[in-house]
Amino acid sequence: MTANDPLTGREPTAPDARARARRLVRASGIFYGALLIASVLWAAVDDRVPEPFASLQWNPRTQAACALAAALAILVTALSAWGVARSRLLADLARVFRTLLGDPTPWQIFLLALFSSVAEEAFFRGALQSVLGLFWASLFFGVIHFIGPRYLAWTLFALVMGFALGGLYQYSGNLAAPVAAHFLINFLNFLRLRRAPPPTPDP
Repeated sequence: MTANDPLTGREPTAPDARARARRLVRASGIFYGALLIASVLWAAVDDRVPEPFASLQWNPRTQAACALAAALAILVTALSAWGVARSRLLADLARVFRTLLGDPTPWQIFLLALFSSVAEEAFFRGALQSVLGLFWASLFFGVIHFIGPRYLAWTLFALVMGFALGGLYQYSGNLAAPVAAHFLINFLNFLRLRRAPPPTPDP
């Protein structure tokens, strides 16, 4: 039995899901484009904020940070799949996310992961962390991922990831590693959600 769409209360159709994916990509492009522009403008008016991608250097520290980013992405993706398979609450959250995602193509998933990783890292790590420090930037990153008390685990996950991504930025001194980790985590998890059928809710 196919689970009803939690947003509309009815069984989703393939055209509905494909249209939702297209709308999500368009909305994400607009939102994250604005966030990236805000980061660039912030850097232009505040000497404490470096230009988001002006300091990218492929030096040994950046290489080590990118290797850590890849390992972090693999670990987080594996733990996400493990948690969804064993927790009813996380399975329900995955079902909601999958419905919001719709039925995207791999190219649309690539764009969603790219938009979110570049813009969020430019703003939260490149700008906010440069001004407020690792703790407050990570705390704010967790808070904006609050979607209700039922899904507090999602907020706590975002908080932990804020510290992990911020640590990569602090260690490497540029956005290459946090962007890479953020992109891979989103891309791999979106692909997993796309492949997996939504869990059937309890009657």
